[in-house]
Amino acid sequence: MVERKYLRSTLTSEEDLKFLLAALMIVMVATPVFASTWFVEKDGSTGFATIQSAVDVAASGDTIRVGPGLYDDYFIPDSPDLDRYVCAFITQEELTIVGAGQDETLVGQAIPYDSSHGYNKCFFGGGGVGNQKLSLQDLCVQNSYQ
Repeated sequence: MVERKYLRSTLTSEEDLKFLLAALMIVMVATPVFASTWFVEKDGSTGFATIQSAVDVAASGDTIRVGPGLYDDYFIPDSPDLDRYVCAFITQEELTIVGAGQDETLVGQAIPYDSSHGYNKCFFGGGGVGNQKLSLQDLCVQNSYQ
């Protein structure tokens, strides 16, 4: 007959509890956070037809990939003391927006900027809004006050 021995582990001291708590905290801090990538297409086939609709669901650190086309949707954000039209109101601390190419993804008004038509800004963030790092890649911002 084979004798089986079982180890019984019990936390018997305050030091054991401190060690366990410290190990648990290290695991929680070391757990990686994964950023998401959201896709925008003019026809809405990816779930988003406007840049702002993807911005609304994105978290800080996410990437928004924008397909070919002219994205000229402007609106006045629901924000105190902001009375300008924007095509994207960015509140995430860090966000990357990537187009399909500078000749393929155009963001801004279809007509040339004219101050008599109002003060429009394509991407708005920063200041009291919260955005600290907005990266725009492979797209063309056109006809917009910068």
